[in-house]
Amino acid sequence: MQRLADNKKPADLHDLEERLKKARKSVHQEEDVDVEKQQRSEAMGIAFKMGVELVVGTGIGGLIGWALDDVFGSKPWLLIVFLILGFTAGITNVVRDANKSQQEET
Repeated sequence: MQRLADNKKPADLHDLEERLKKARKSVHQEEDVDVEKQQRSEAMGIAFKMGVELVVGTGIGGLIGWALDDVFGSKPWLLIVFLILGFTAGITNVVRDANKSQQEET
């Protein structure tokens, strides 16, 4: 009887070892997926930020140009000039952020 119990222990331990290996493997796979999701969401955040900076720069330039045109009566010249300046500022911010992100990756 005692030999029968001794023979079962190695099989039980072997089964336990296999289950532990499977559990560890699934945990590592989940960690890899979490890291990938985090990297993807960080990239989406950077892209969203760049888009917002471009739109806001252009919008603020347009508002300033429109207001100055109203004050000085030079419609539409200051609006055009400040739209171009705002767009240029937005592009400059996007390029600066892209270079910064690229340097952080290396």
